[in-house]
Amino acid sequence: MFSAGALGIQLSYVFLPQAVFWPLAAFFVCACLALSVRRSTRSRALCVLAGTALGAVFLLRTVLGFAAVSETYAGHTLRLTACVEQVQQSYTPGWVWAQLRVEQANGEEADFRIICTWMPECTPGEKIAAVFALSEPSESERLEWYTDGAVLAGKYLHSFVLCGEDESFLGRMRRLQQSLSEAVRRYLDEDTGAVLAAMTVGDRSGISTELNAAYRSAGLSHILVVSGMHVSILCGGLWSTKRPFRLWRRRAAALVGSALVAVMVGVTGCTPSVLRAAVAVWLSALGPWVGGIPDPLTSLAAAGLLLSGTNSYALWDVGCQLSFVSVLGTLAGAHQAAKIKAHWYSRPKAKKKRNLLYRGLEKLTLGALEALCISAFASAATLPVLILRGLSASPYALVSGVAVVWMAQPILLFGIGAAVTGLFAPFGLVSMALSFCGGLAVYLLNGWARMVSVWPGAQIRFESEYAGYVCLALLAVGGFAAWKQVRPWAAAPVLGLVLLAATFSWGALDAVTLRAALFGSEQAPAAVLVQNGFAVLLYRGDEESLYQIQQYLDRRGEAVRLLVVDLRQEPAAEPCPLPSEGYLQAGALELRCAETLEWGEMELELLRTESGCGVLIQAAGLRLAACEGDFSLVGQAAADVLLASPDDPAAFDWQMLLSLSAEYRWIRGSVGEGLLASGQQVRLRSG
Repeated sequence: MFSAGALGIQLSYVFLPQAVFWPLAAFFVCACLALSVRRSTRSRALCVLAGTALGAVFLLRTVLGFAAVSETYAGHTLRLTACVEQVQQSYTPGWVWAQLRVEQANGEEADFRIICTWMPECTPGEKIAAVFALSEPSESERLEWYTDGAVLAGKYLHSFVLCGEDESFLGRMRRLQQSLSEAVRRYLDEDTGAVLAAMTVGDRSGISTELNAAYRSAGLSHILVVSGMHVSILCGGLWSTKRPFRLWRRRAAALVGSALVAVMVGVTGCTPSVLRAAVAVWLSALGPWVGGIPDPLTSLAAAGLLLSGTNSYALWDVGCQLSFVSVLGTLAGAHQAAKIKAHWYSRPKAKKKRNLLYRGLEKLTLGALEALCISAFASAATLPVLILRGLSASPYALVSGVAVVWMAQPILLFGIGAAVTGLFAPFGLVSMALSFCGGLAVYLLNGWARMVSVWPGAQIRFESEYAGYVCLALLAVGGFAAWKQVRPWAAAPVLGLVLLAATFSWGALDAVTLRAALFGSEQAPAAVLVQNGFAVLLYRGDEESLYQIQQYLDRRGEAVRLLVVDLRQEPAAEPCPLPSEGYLQAGALELRCAETLEWGEMELELLRTESGCGVLIQAAGLRLAACEGDFSLVGQAAADVLLASPDDPAAFDWQMLLSLSAEYRWIRGSVGEGLLASGQQVRLRSG
């Protein structure tokens, strides 16, 4: 209860709007004080209140620390010396997205993290120096960046220099991670090697968008993120035995297991999900030394306190949240399976002697039932997190869990063997054999994910506001069932019907909704429109925004078919490097010629004139317009929404404006609610 109070206040601060959080926090404190008056509830209320106070201290430390960094460095152009922590390849050769840990700013000691979406190529574990313009992250990215401890956005300007290798522990571990990843993928094809490297050493950089979406649709995306399941396989599978160990052997096993987990934490980049599992293992390793067996819930709570003690926003990491709730679901499933087994063996008929075949079938059936219970409870526990975070949840997660999750253990063990032996040239044949064995299992896993991803209704996905109402409805039904003591087998169909009704209702609403977002700089904004799995990108040449656009399209695991409309007038301009299924270039059109195209339920019309071009898009019962250059018509074309740019949209008669800037020279008066931050999404419907 102490940990629930500490973690609850931090999650509430991150999740709830400020106008809701403070009244709710005041009401919660008053309720705890009121309960502490009664002797029967005093100890529990004071325990929760003490945990809440500790959580408030952690939260205040994090918020003030981030605010101090922003106040000191945001808005300044500095020469930074930094260590490269994470890297992802950009769509332009020689350029990357990178997370950096700053050590020096203009020659002075510093310690904070930044994210640069566009900088020269480098690798994790290297130390670099360059001139960056620092700014606060946009509202749409702030929480996600704070989760990783990145406080500022860095725009690379010039003077990039490689300063050698980072000799810190994390730097060495990241270089080791790259070496292990290369050893795992050396003998395998791209998709197979990428999944094996992700499951083994946490390197997910090689996983394609298509394959990642397939795993999400199959309910298997948690396999690709190194978490508690992988740590349990590594330690529990290696050190478990049916024979009782002597005390000194159990202590030695605990020490070796703890060391392995420490290396795994370093190799995988100290992600919150791995740290959570590692703390649980370290607490379990104390058992042989103190003469006790730690409670799993206690280990889970202690892991949460350790994570939030350094960064309260780490609790917002979706991998960390899924790891926590899946452990709770697994414990509940194991408890339910144990009750079923106890009930089965307590029957009078179970005490009779049976033949060997009967006992074998009985053991196999009860084992399958236990796996089914654990998968069902774990999937049910993760569903609210997936829904509230706006991620896609698969209705086939239970089927996938029973069918293929058992393959995770041999894949991980073969992958670890291939990675370690691949570092040494004399063991090349051994590494090749282990890679092929692990790769065969991954090949089957990829095939299952791709097969399930095309089944009807493979994704359940809600917007956050709607998801909140759905979860409240599910909690209300579940609470009523618990109050009336309705049996679980009778309440489960009702909960399923509520979720099914909510899914169909959202599907009908989402079909007539257009999602729009603007990205990049104010001088060359890119617009993205998404409806029913089809996306249109209005591109003006700002390559720095491409990574942010791809993250936006991939964020919820939605496989979209992308059409790029290049509004630049130069026929020889470098095409947009973003992978797309269609490409329409204004510079390739003849003068005074229009190109029309249907893309899903969206209809596009692109017209080029001597000095500019304009585009009209009809979607969700609305007409959206954008222009580039000096675009003029004899009259004015009617449009409901204008996707603004620095160029004068005098050719359009628009009713609503979406813009990254309120200071374009043609804007007269206030833009009101039409002013967006880069990456901020709005939902548009007719009327």
